[in-house]
Amino acid sequence: MSASRTVEIEEALDGVSLRGLPLLVTVAMAAVLIADGFDIILLGYVAPAVAAEFELSNSGVGAVLTASLIGVALGGFTGGHLGDSYGRRTLVTASLLVFGLATLVSAMAQDALVFSVARLIAGLGLGAATPNAAALLAEVLPRSWRNQIITIAYALSTLGTTLAGLLARQALPHWGWRGLFIAGGVLPIAICIVFMPFVLESPKYLATKRDGGSMAAAVLNRLLAETRFDGTETFRAGVGSGRGSLTDLFAPGWRRDTLSLWLLIFLTLFAWVAIGNWGTLIITSFGYTLEDAVTTMVGYNLAGLAGAVMTALLLRRFGSRCLFALHAATVVTVSLVLAVLLTAGIAPLGLLAVYVVIAGFGLTALLQTSYPLAAAVYPTEVRATGIGFAFGFGRLGAVCSSAVTAAVIALGGPPLVFVVIAAAATGIGVAVRSLGRHIRARPDAGHPGALHVD
Repeated sequence: MSASRTVEIEEALDGVSLRGLPLLVTVAMAAVLIADGFDIILLGYVAPAVAAEFELSNSGVGAVLTASLIGVALGGFTGGHLGDSYGRRTLVTASLLVFGLATLVSAMAQDALVFSVARLIAGLGLGAATPNAAALLAEVLPRSWRNQIITIAYALSTLGTTLAGLLARQALPHWGWRGLFIAGGVLPIAICIVFMPFVLESPKYLATKRDGGSMAAAVLNRLLAETRFDGTETFRAGVGSGRGSLTDLFAPGWRRDTLSLWLLIFLTLFAWVAIGNWGTLIITSFGYTLEDAVTTMVGYNLAGLAGAVMTALLLRRFGSRCLFALHAATVVTVSLVLAVLLTAGIAPLGLLAVYVVIAGFGLTALLQTSYPLAAAVYPTEVRATGIGFAFGFGRLGAVCSSAVTAAVIALGGPPLVFVVIAAAATGIGVAVRSLGRHIRARPDAGHPGALHVD
């Protein structure tokens, strides 16, 4: 009997085109991320209304926000590992159902405790969805435009945050905050019903499983829209000897990049949440109306969408190291300038709007481009685990942000908040410099999207 043919899945995927089934998978994961963006930022928009109904102080609002973000962090830690064990598609589907149903429970909560617990459970679903969506996209798309598509897909999550802001502005007076949470719960459940039956499991994941060759062959044939493999081949999913565990992420070859990536995402989410979840309350503290504040914060998310898409398109030309450093330096500069002006008593709405646009552009670009960066850093066997732990730890930055921002406002008011954001952006720059593996600038034609290791 002749030896079976060995097939590199990475090379086979280079024949995939963005139409038909691959396009459907991409759209499905983008829809998941839009629902994720809607849910995760919604409370920030309606925080004044929720605080009024439950009679919460700023510290009480911070506790509710923290409960949600703790759930997201825990979901990231566990969801990535479970995705490497049970499949990316399985975990994305389960995550959609969890955070959809929990968000519906949030809408019916009659006290702050039930509301907080429901938000924590919804956070578990949110946190588990994102690393598995990134891993699935990384393992069905060709190298030539994988990083760009992943970044754009994650950038589309800002459509969810923008939709949340627009609905909060237009519908809050009519629906109330409960109506908005009902919309936030129905959306992921609808996506699960409409899209997920047609989404395929990752061929790379299948190839790592015992007797998974025939299933990997079937998936590749469907992605390529032709019968190229019969299941007798030996499929290779990529380099690495990971087992999908935390230990693998701290092996000598990965330790520095793991720590640098964790710090980068931690500080990015710290700064992003400080503005995204507290921006409305900070703006209204200067005497502006809730409608003015929500309108201003919609600009934060629209600018973030533009920043993420532009950064995705520029990745191949300039690489992640250069672009990340530029975004971090910009956020440091504008945050310090705003802190000085606010200390001097200068706080026109136009100034605040300009700041949230510039900061939203840079911070959202950093956040969304971190997904393809993390996917590129780790091999198949530990990819979902690596992304999950990176963003799980990063979500702790969001958790800290909610608590720290509430304390900072009490201690020194809004000016001190923006000094803290500038400090976080400085740390982002340090992490970018420390990270060894980056998405490469001007990749070689034969290896598009390859890594550049300094």
